Amino acid sequence: MNEKRVELPGPDHPISIERNLARVVVSVAGRVIADTRSALTLREATYPPVQYIPVEDVDFSQLERTDHVTYCPYKGDCNYYSVHRRQEIRECGVVIRQSVSSRFAD
Repeated sequence: MNEKRVELPGPDHPISIERNLARVVVSVAGRVIADTRSALTLREATYPPVQYIPVEDVDFSQLERTDHVTYCPYKGDCNYYSVHRRQEIRECGVVIRQSVSSRFAD
């Protein structure tokens, strides 16, 4: 049985999460995909900061889940969604982390 490796953030791979007090709106071609005042800003090692948006603030009617799935030993499982744009689909336009590791819970 292959168990998923779990890593803890530390000096060699720091991760911090803080509440974003600003409104975060995600739109594609003028259509709002997500709108929230409850985003979290995640800073991980040397990567650019990313916004974690609560799923209840995402309009899933405009998204289609892809088969692409990844796992991060620091943050957990991740699923990818494409954004519908008229008749075309923008591949992997949205990343949804379904299970955030419990070590980042409040």
